[in-house]
Amino acid sequence: MTKRILPMLTLLIALVLAPACKKAQDLMKYKDEVTALVTKYGPQLNELKPKFEALKPRLAGLLGNEKLKNIPGIDKLQGLLAGPEAAATEAQALLTSAPGKIAGIKSVDDAKKLVAEVQGIEGKISTINAGLTAAEAEVTKFEAEAAKATAPVADGSGAGSGSAGDAAAATAYLFKLTSGFELKGNNGGIEQLLVGFIEDKTKVVDKTTWFSFDQLSFQTGKAELDMDKSKAQLDNINEILKAYPALKLKIGGYTDNTGKAEDNKKLSQARAEAVMKALVAAGVAADRLEAEGYGQEHPVCEKNDTEECKAKNRRIDVRVTAK
Repeated sequence: MTKRILPMLTLLIALVLAPACKKAQDLMKYKDEVTALVTKYGPQLNELKPKFEALKPRLAGLLGNEKLKNIPGIDKLQGLLAGPEAAATEAQALLTSAPGKIAGIKSVDDAKKLVAEVQGIEGKISTINAGLTAAEAEVTKFEAEAAKATAPVADGSGAGSGSAGDAAAATAYLFKLTSGFELKGNNGGIEQLLVGFIEDKTKVVDKTTWFSFDQLSFQTGKAELDMDKSKAQLDNINEILKAYPALKLKIGGYTDNTGKAEDNKKLSQARAEAVMKALVAAGVAADRLEAEGYGQEHPVCEKNDTEECKAKNRRIDVRVTAK
């Protein structure tokens, strides 16, 4: 009798426990899926931050310039980044809260809902990218309009009837360092972005915030700096490093996708090192700098299909590693 009862009990226990085991397996599957999505979308969202950092001062420079208030359509710039920023904030909040939500999941239905919610971040990232692309186009357009509106008018003598500084005023960035040195650059240029990052105590050092040189030039296809075009900005970076003794920088070199990836990586490394050597030669301690070439990786213009797009990808960036 006992021999017949034991198998029946075993079967009964198995039937009772099977649904519970299946539920536990499903929960684990969905938790793993959410974790994978957070790992996937987190870096993508972080890559958008430098785009916001680059656009904001350019936008502020246009909106804060009294001479531009009468340009038709300038009012369209107000709130231009509001949509992308709201989407970015929402997506970041969801990413941040996802690990806690994963730990608290009790049912398979809750797990499915969370997966669907986190999957929605992909759409938000697309929305943010589209908004930033549109904002970049609008800002560039109005910067061109600003240059026209403030350009001096020739009076026939070759001197111009307006102030010689009027045209530059629309895009000029001036900042006096504690050393007394006056930085002169472009609104939205590397000097403004870098100093803004250093001075802002809420900005923490990370591995995703990069700033692009905007007045640096190399010989075509070579790692040799054109110092006639590059010296002024290199001097500015040198002075910034002097004014902030704790500051350390990483220099990143990038190319477009023309040619072999291996050759591009070598060229980008050589160019990043050339900038570092120029700064060291100017008196910057070598241990405050590092250089790395990324070749055609991390394009800021992803299509890489036009000369204008490729030109944006051929760049030298800096990242703060200590401040």
